[in-house]
Amino acid sequence: MHRVSKIALTASVCVILLSACGAPPPALPTVALTPTPRPTGEGLVSVSLSPVIAGFTSPVALIAPPDGSNFLYVVDQIGVISVFDQDNPGDTLHTFLDIKSKIIDLRPEYDERGLLGLAFDPDFGQDGRFFVMYSAPRRDSAPEDWDHTQRIAEYHVDPQDPRFADPNSERIILDIDHPFESHDGGALAFGPDGYLYVGLGDGGSTGDPMNLTQNLKRLQGKILRIDIHSGDPYSVPPDNPFVGEENVRPEIYAFGFRNPYRFSFDPVTGMLIVGDVGQSVREEINVVEKGQDYGWAIKEGTTCYNLRDQYHPQDVCGDVGSRADPLIPPVIEYPHDPGLAVIGGFIYRGDAIPSLYGRYLFGDWGMPDNGLLMVATPTAEGIWPFEYVTVNGAADGKLGMQLTGIGQDSHREIYLLTKLGLGPTGNSGAVWRVLPAQP
Repeated sequence: MHRVSKIALTASVCVILLSACGAPPPALPTVALTPTPRPTGEGLVSVSLSPVIAGFTSPVALIAPPDGSNFLYVVDQIGVISVFDQDNPGDTLHTFLDIKSKIIDLRPEYDERGLLGLAFDPDFGQDGRFFVMYSAPRRDSAPEDWDHTQRIAEYHVDPQDPRFADPNSERIILDIDHPFESHDGGALAFGPDGYLYVGLGDGGSTGDPMNLTQNLKRLQGKILRIDIHSGDPYSVPPDNPFVGEENVRPEIYAFGFRNPYRFSFDPVTGMLIVGDVGQSVREEINVVEKGQDYGWAIKEGTTCYNLRDQYHPQDVCGDVGSRADPLIPPVIEYPHDPGLAVIGGFIYRGDAIPSLYGRYLFGDWGMPDNGLLMVATPTAEGIWPFEYVTVNGAADGKLGMQLTGIGQDSHREIYLLTKLGLGPTGNSGAVWRVLPAQP
C-alpha cells in the first residue's frame, strides 16, 4: 500500500442539474406510476475530494468500527481487509485480515464475486467480533452446475494483538448457494435494532431466469434480518414478517431485489435505504420496510421488465408480486445513460458540509472509468428529486475513475472508494474524503 499525500488530484466538485434523466417511462394501464422528476433550479452544493490512501486492488467498502477508535477498515474485493488511523493513514496502514485463500478464484478482466461485505458487532469494543460476506468455492452440497457459495462468516480479533484479526477464528453463519457468477449483493450492516441485515442478489444471469427473487423458499434476491446474539449460529427475530408461515424462509425481511450491493441506515430516522443495481434500463434506490416486495423481476424500476428483450420494457405488467401484494416503487430511479450500476450511499449527517446535511449522497459505478456522484433530497412521499455531482475540470464532469463504494467514518463524514479498469487487478484502488469546496 502507498500513501497518497503527493497525488496531484484534489477534485473540486459541484452539483448541477440532472438534465439527462431521459423521458419518464410510459404510463402502464395496470400500475399507477410516479415518473422521476427533473430537478429544478441551479446547482447549489460544491465539494472537493481529498486523497486519503491508495494502493488497493478493488476497494468496495469502508467501515468505521463502533468502538470509539479513530480507525477505518477498507474491504478489498480480492479478500483483504486493511485498517488505518484516519489521522495518520500512511504510517498506520496494515492488513487486518487476509482470506484470499477462502475466496473463489476471481477473473482479472471482470468479476462481481469476492470479499464484498463487513459489519462490526455493535459490541465490537468488548467482544472483538465482526462479520464478513464473501464468495467461496461451491460447497459439496450445492448443485454441481451452480457457480459458487455465498458465505456469511464470523471472525474475532486476535486476543494477543487486537490490531489484527485471528484468521483461524472463522465460524460459518450462513451459506447461500449461487447458480451464476454475478449478482452477489454483498451489503452487511447492523440496524438500529441490533439485528444483522444482509443484502443478497438474485443468483445472477439475466432476468432472474430461475425466478429466485419472487420465490420465498429461497434467500436470493432478498434482504435478510437475523439475530447473531442468540441461537447457533443465529436465530430469527420473532417480528420478522414471515415468521410462522409455511414454505417461507423466516430470515427474509423484504424481497424483490436484483442486486442490493449497498445499503445504509439513517441514524436519525432509522430508515433503511437500498441501492439495487438494475438490469438494462433502470437503476434504483428503495426505502425498504419489512415484508414488502420491491418488484424484480416483474419490474425494473418503474418499467415493466421484458425477459424476451431486456432493453425494451413491456408496455404492461402486473401490479402485484408472488404474494399478490402491491409492488413498491423506488424513491429514486435513473436510466443507463450515463449511469450503469448504482452504488448506494448515505444520508449525510456529518458537520463538514452543512449544505448536504439530511440529503442522500449516492453514486454510480460507471464504465469505463466514469463513475458518477449524485445527491437526492428525501421527501415524505413519492420520488426524491436528485442532482448529479460533477467534478470540475474532468471529462464530462465525471470522476474519471470507477466508483466502487461509498463509506463513512464515525463522525458521519463521507468517503469514496475508486479504482481504474474493470477487473479486480492492479493497485489503482484509492480512498478519498469528501470535503467542502476549496475556494
